[in-house]
Amino acid sequence: MFVKKLKRALVAAVAGCMVLGSAFTSLAAGEAYKVKDLFVADTYLEEYVDLQEAIGDDEDALLEHYINNGVAEGRKSSLTDLIDLKKYREANPDLEAVYGDNWDGYLTHYLTYGVNEGRNSFGSGKFNATYYAEKYPDLMAAFGNDVFQLYRHYLQFGASEGRWSSRPTWEGLPQSSGCSGSAVAPVYEEVTVTGHLTDPETGEPIANAMVEAQLTSGTGLNRTAGTVSDNDNSTVSGGNADGYVGNGLYRVWADENGRYEFPSLIPGTYRITVTAEGYLGLTIASLDVAGTDAVETQPVSLLSTSSEGANGVAGNVSSATTGQGIANVTIQFRNNWGSSGAVVDTVTTDAEGNYSIELPRGYYTATYSVNGYVTQVENVMSLSMESGIPQNAVLNPSDMGDGEYRIVLTWGETPRDLDSHLCGHTETSDEMFHVYFADKQHYENDVLVAELDVDDTSSYGPETVTVIREVAPGSVYRYSVHDWTNGGDSESYEMSNSGATVKVYKGSTLLRTYNVPGNTPGYIWNVFELNGDGVITAFNTINSDYSSMYVPVEE
Repeated sequence: MFVKKLKRALVAAVAGCMVLGSAFTSLAAGEAYKVKDLFVADTYLEEYVDLQEAIGDDEDALLEHYINNGVAEGRKSSLTDLIDLKKYREANPDLEAVYGDNWDGYLTHYLTYGVNEGRNSFGSGKFNATYYAEKYPDLMAAFGNDVFQLYRHYLQFGASEGRWSSRPTWEGLPQSSGCSGSAVAPVYEEVTVTGHLTDPETGEPIANAMVEAQLTSGTGLNRTAGTVSDNDNSTVSGGNADGYVGNGLYRVWADENGRYEFPSLIPGTYRITVTAEGYLGLTIASLDVAGTDAVETQPVSLLSTSSEGANGVAGNVSSATTGQGIANVTIQFRNNWGSSGAVVDTVTTDAEGNYSIELPRGYYTATYSVNGYVTQVENVMSLSMESGIPQNAVLNPSDMGDGEYRIVLTWGETPRDLDSHLCGHTETSDEMFHVYFADKQHYENDVLVAELDVDDTSSYGPETVTVIREVAPGSVYRYSVHDWTNGGDSESYEMSNSGATVKVYKGSTLLRTYNVPGNTPGYIWNVFELNGDGVITAFNTINSDYSSMYVPVEE
């Protein structure tokens, strides 16, 4: 799928960021906030298989583990959307001198003082207390601006009631005349979503598949729908010219090359379903669409309904910084892609990081977790074990500094050799640096700025670059990928068809995932640029111009 911003004139309201006013209050004087009051044992247990085996469903023991071990290990709990206690402690040494290992103290400080002092909570950003109170008058009347009570309500009731916990990006945009009567409808940043469908076991495109996008969270349900047309094998067909059927549903069909396009989706969260004759239907439980930088997301593969022999998922799990396999990684499988439902099966990697498990033929969400690494979620398929198609994962160590960036490149069997290139300049440099296989480290004033941790020349990756020195104002870093195997062949499609993926981390947080654009010739993939303000600008384009990788220093 290809997501790009069509209208840049409108700036969406900030979403996923807790913006709290000075009116937010604390508990009564002398009373402390308690981690236990916002801890949900079932959620914690479901997230970590090692705890299922070691502790079971003992709620008191799970809470004790979280307070004594889990917080310091960076494990997720029901506090995740409000505050990351570990990061809050690390970012505020003045508090560590006062509270030490008293996690209740850090929570109390943030909600009593840190909010109004503008201290970063390092929460996931999915809960905005201001928005939650203002959007629902019953909650404002009941809790006022008490962050603690609002968040507790969201955990206990709001999420299951379908209440919105943060402001969507499209709210607060300018208004225009509605389509019918005197109704008033918002003006949105329209987003184009395209993609391509393939058979993973044959490599062939899948034509005439029906692709539907159902809006599940967001506004825009008041659009006028046209008459739904039959499948005429065109790239786009549906109720309106853009495939809109009505009630938040869009419908298009793939062409003979397996390509399809939703030309103007309204920002929101969608459930994607794909059906084609002779193939198992696929559901992507959640696809977030927003007016963001251009991103090519994971290509959609459909599994044929006919299969002989055993079906399963197999591959290797390796470290982003060493390329070596990781032992004892727990892998949980859930039905469908993008799923957060019940775990249907589990497997653990061996001493070399390999795993193999038989599962009913179909589509699954795999969660990879092990101590010392950032938990990762990937979409996988249970297909013919005879196909020999590996479904690997690369995990990022969780010991990165908050100001460090790590860029991880992975790809398929062909081409054999893709190379990472990081070019740019720092705020103090008058020359462009270039980190790649021939010059793996860049120093300035005896300080390591960036390095190529892993250089892979035999397929799959990882190739990993770490930016160690903090990216300061005035710096510009550009990341690109070169198809070494087919370098010089401007008509080669091998990199485009490689399934290459680039993941960008800052500290232990995954910021972006870029997938190589499909059906595009060339051997240079310009992925993104990072500036000194921490802004990531996506290029996500393929060409055959070596100079496009470079960032000249302005005179």
